[in-house]
Amino acid sequence: MTETIENIKSEGISNDMMVFICVCLLIILIYICYCYLGKSEEKPKEEIKTTVNENPKPSQTNDPLEMILSSQRNCPVMGGETNLSVCVKSPDYNSAFIVSVCCENCIGEIQNSLNNGGIYKIDEENNMNILYKNDKIAQIVPMCSEENVKLITENLNTKLYKN
Repeated sequence: MTETIENIKSEGISNDMMVFICVCLLIILIYICYCYLGKSEEKPKEEIKTTVNENPKPSQTNDPLEMILSSQRNCPVMGGETNLSVCVKSPDYNSAFIVSVCCENCIGEIQNSLNNGGIYKIDEENNMNILYKNDKIAQIVPMCSEENVKLITENLNTKLYKN
């Protein structure tokens, strides 16, 4: 019996058998890659979805009032529908701007961020004041005045928040 084991060890696997095993393994590997990676087809243009920012940018419409109202319909903090409008002070401009939010907590978050150089900031772009969140447009914010507050609250049906 030890002689047969010694014969197998000394003879080994033939070269033809090694080539056959390698080819089989290569075919199996290609099949596995094909199954996991799939075909590399390009998707039809109809299937490709793009996300559209609901808040219009200054270049998307020419009516400034509509741009302001559209941008102020969504809370810049939580993204929900706005219920309150408030004047927040920007230390950078030493001015107040109208921001619409969903709740009182959001007012505090925005004002604290503006005071401490956080994720919210107000800058002027194309002669409009923009509230940015993480350098992305969150709302178009008009200067705080009695006329502007009335315009915003009446058109959005928000309540004016008073401290």
